[in-house]
Amino acid sequence: MLASTFKIKLPGLTGTISPSFVFVLVAVGQLSFAETVFVGAAAALVQSLWRPKVQPSRLQLGFNCATLAIAGGLAHGVAHGLLSASAVIPNGLPLMVSGLVLLVTNTMLVAIILCLIQKSPLYKAWRSIQLWSVPYYVAGGVLAHVWAQAPLTSSISVAILAVMSTYLLSISYRGFVGMLGAQASA
Repeated sequence: MLASTFKIKLPGLTGTISPSFVFVLVAVGQLSFAETVFVGAAAALVQSLWRPKVQPSRLQLGFNCATLAIAGGLAHGVAHGLLSASAVIPNGLPLMVSGLVLLVTNTMLVAIILCLIQKSPLYKAWRSIQLWSVPYYVAGGVLAHVWAQAPLTSSISVAILAVMSTYLLSISYRGFVGMLGAQASA
């Protein structure tokens, strides 16, 4: 939930992105389907309600929660389907594939709504979201893979490391977005 408060405003979009998806990916690797869906919905709820510039409507809250819950559930299903389908799948591949599923599902659902609201082509709306989110998801996916290897019963130091590295990811990505936004407007 803490990661959901590290929101980053993306140029050209009214919404924000947060590193909470990293913890959804960790949930994919370590928790049940229902727990993963809950983590996704709770992360979206916190992101939507934590210091918003404009108070979201109940419809927006429901959409945001449903989007990350659906994306997390689908990512969980794909990862565990891959694991049960073959014993020769390399370690880490299911989480990498589920990260891709999470990215595509989450951004596609948002792009569909943007397409309908802005009356623009779906490809254009999705591409604008992808441009900003792919590097963030790749870096977050690496963190999720590392953390998913640690047992849930490990010490508090793993939790502190997770929070610190997520915060650093958020800060560095905020700088990256700011730099690209400044270059685009120059």
